[in-house]
Amino acid sequence: MQSVLSREKVIELLKRLLEAYSPTGSEFKASRIASKEALKLGYEEAWVDDQGSFHAERGGSGPRVLLAGHIDTVPGFIDVRVEGDLIYGRGAVDAKGPLASFILAGLLVEGCRVRVSGLAGEEGDSRGALALLASKEEFEHIIVGEPTGLSIVIGYMGSNPLVIECRGTGGHASSPEVGDSALSKIIEAYESLKASARSSAMTMLRSTAAAHNVLPGSSTAMIDVRLERESLSLVLPRGCRVRALSYTPPVRVKPQAPIVRALQRAMLSRGLKPRLTVKRGTSDMNILASMTGSIVAFGPGDSRLSHSNIEYIKVSDVIEAAKIVADALTLICGGRL
Repeated sequence: MQSVLSREKVIELLKRLLEAYSPTGSEFKASRIASKEALKLGYEEAWVDDQGSFHAERGGSGPRVLLAGHIDTVPGFIDVRVEGDLIYGRGAVDAKGPLASFILAGLLVEGCRVRVSGLAGEEGDSRGALALLASKEEFEHIIVGEPTGLSIVIGYMGSNPLVIECRGTGGHASSPEVGDSALSKIIEAYESLKASARSSAMTMLRSTAAAHNVLPGSSTAMIDVRLERESLSLVLPRGCRVRALSYTPPVRVKPQAPIVRALQRAMLSRGLKPRLTVKRGTSDMNILASMTGSIVAFGPGDSRLSHSNIEYIKVSDVIEAAKIVADALTLICGGRL
């Protein structure tokens, strides 16, 4: 374990991944580099699929396990540099640091077939995860690589961004109670969302009126909606319509799921206190959860640094995460849960 997880080798792997700039839609180069690094480290197979996702496998019989990180990042290049225990670069936290910990962890496990994937498009349309889902491949346990600060994420909210468009006949602004304001209708529709959505935020509002003293005749709003359950209630006033830009279902796994218990035991054995959390955002876990009930998100890194211009991760945290994941898989593959 010490040779694979030596600080020098971990930094080398991180630098190779971070120096391959891979904003969403431009993942192929980074995935080819990740594939070469995996083979060099000892994986039996490594390849890049037609979506631009990276995959590597090793191991024999036993449970089939997927460690699913993502290779794409948000745009914005950050010079890669090492300062003490910190390594800077776009994707250091979200989520090439967690992916590196998965690549390292997979080398330390015996008794099962381990697939490590750096999926494409997680910051966009999740095309890598959707392609993996469509492949009908089967995995008994899945860990999704995200910067969780070494907490065990057992759930994510769903996402359902909406566009609401309303029209009204207008009227004099001095008598809004007798007029027909498209803007008032938008606000009424937005208020109705709050009863069923875990959170909702109006991120865009456009309204037109002929003059400052005329009620608007048309209004459009974009609402970012986060869901705890799959149903959503929306009361639309007359003259309004709604369309969904996308839909990602919420996910929640039981704390008793095997992969959850394995990570908890692995952390306890290392003197760490396990924390189970539910995130308000979404990740590829929302998509991949239909493949197995034994799924979590886990990884090193402070999520508050995600997408920022000072994105960095601790090398020691990447190493610690690799050890935890390797220990957890060893428990599962050895049937010791």
